[in-house]
Amino acid sequence: MKRFHRFLYNKQKLIKMFNPDKNLTEWEIARNNNMDRIWDCGSMKFELTI
Repeated sequence: MKRFHRFLYNKQKLIKMFNPDKNLTEWEIARNNNMDRIWDCGSMKFELTI
């Protein structure tokens, strides 16, 4: 499995790649093409001091 940044898949790019109904939302187009979001990828940083 490979991750890609969400900016690579905005609605206009998804329409060009998959040519779906333009009335669908960005989320609907992605889900129809087996893409999913990764939730809660915050910016917390953990440091382990040994």
